[in-house]
Amino acid sequence: MVHSARGLVLSADLVISELEIPSRTVWAVMKLCEQHSIPFVLDISPLNRINCLPDNNILLVVSESIEEAMAITSTKTVADAIQELHGLGCQNVVLINNSREVTHSDRQKIETKVVPVESVIDRCGATECLETWIGLSLIQHKSLAEGCEEAILAMAYSLSRMGGHHGMPRRSDIRMGRGHTRGFASI
Repeated sequence: MVHSARGLVLSADLVISELEIPSRTVWAVMKLCEQHSIPFVLDISPLNRINCLPDNNILLVVSESIEEAMAITSTKTVADAIQELHGLGCQNVVLINNSREVTHSDRQKIETKVVPVESVIDRCGATECLETWIGLSLIQHKSLAEGCEEAILAMAYSLSRMGGHHGMPRRSDIRMGRGHTRGFASI
């Protein structure tokens, strides 16, 4: 399947995957992307589908649970999990904690930011929204911190709406949200 989709993968500016498909397929696409310098975003959820990550230069997103990162790395702290993930070859690590905060590291610095949402209406698509916004920022050569700042606002927008489709913001929706000190509320 990966071989037949090779041309499509190689024409991409960014590839995003998660482990809801067989991990062997994900690893093959990840390797292809690495060989051709195509940015690759991996959401390692659901964690029960793998017992280790291959060495690769990838952006890693752990969906909804910092505990997943600690479990996959056999560590007891977030900082140790991040260090271990960087040691596996992950250039950038992004961890989501219960849709309420996002911790990110670019090997230089670890930062945690609160997701500015008053109340979570629906989680459907919120992690994918965050991953996509971060990936798009990185291919525009923004820093991980800059990408996460915008992506966290996008995720807040997504969490404040019902359904994955209605929760995907436009850039104007994100800019609108920057001025709100109490975060996004359902409209």
